[in-house]
Amino acid sequence: MDPREKVMRPRVLILTSEPTDAPGGMEHAVRELETGLDRLGYAVAVLNRGNAAPRWVARPRNKWMGYVADAALSWFLGRKVRKLVGPDLIAVVSNGSFGWYLPRLPKSVRKVHFYHGTYRGQAEIIRPFVTFSGAFKLKWWDSMVLERQSGRGKLIVCNSDQTRQEVQEYFGYSGKTVWLPLSIFRHAGPETLPSLYNAADFAVCTSLYESFGYVVAEGLTCGVPVVASLGGACGALLRHTPLEHLLVADAHSCRDFEAAIRAVLGDRDLHRQIVVRLIRPEIEKKMEPENWLRRFREVTSL
Repeated sequence: MDPREKVMRPRVLILTSEPTDAPGGMEHAVRELETGLDRLGYAVAVLNRGNAAPRWVARPRNKWMGYVADAALSWFLGRKVRKLVGPDLIAVVSNGSFGWYLPRLPKSVRKVHFYHGTYRGQAEIIRPFVTFSGAFKLKWWDSMVLERQSGRGKLIVCNSDQTRQEVQEYFGYSGKTVWLPLSIFRHAGPETLPSLYNAADFAVCTSLYESFGYVVAEGLTCGVPVVASLGGACGALLRHTPLEHLLVADAHSCRDFEAAIRAVLGDRDLHRQIVVRLIRPEIEKKMEPENWLRRFREVTSL
């Protein structure tokens, strides 16, 4: 064989909404998946509204056009997939509410859907704070139609046990938790984010709803005690540990948050030692980028 001839690499297509250089937790996870698979020798292409959809979908003119564009995006992504099907294609990975349409694919191609939370779970919590129409759209159109259809007939992976339970309860799909990668592991030196976290005695996450909760995972990774409401990865990271008392069951209770914060301030050094010695190593096993990618590949058989 001519050494100049390129060896065909197995291809993976990732379907998402925004380009991977956009800010956001979902984009961060897609970026880590793309670069990680590329390092392992896969040919990875990320299809999004910027490179696979017409202008009116990529940049809708108003809110109502945006609603239509979000629904139409999956169709344009699927149409692009149809053009890229070939013998070297081994997997198509979609996420969120973007992936309800795929062309007929060879049986050898794995179809994976990555849930980063559910809009229905979010809508149930925030209903008192949004309009009826907004909650209705989140709960029924975005979640029970688009999100549910996007995962139909695919291997399901989730960013937390909470998301996995919501997907099972609302959509009837069984999945596995792969968590999310934390790139902060690669920046343990004098980088901005670790420096900001370490300048604090503690961090607080008071969210009413979290499918994952980067603040909790990042703060603990930097060795900072985190006082957090229940939800997302919070319970998985703090429950059944010596810092379980930092979990606040009632996110509306200022008194409970104050009590947890006073406990941290009462012995700062002890709380930091527990985080560094007991909790950070467990997070690293799940969310350090290389470990996370290994878990993702094991679950999806890539």
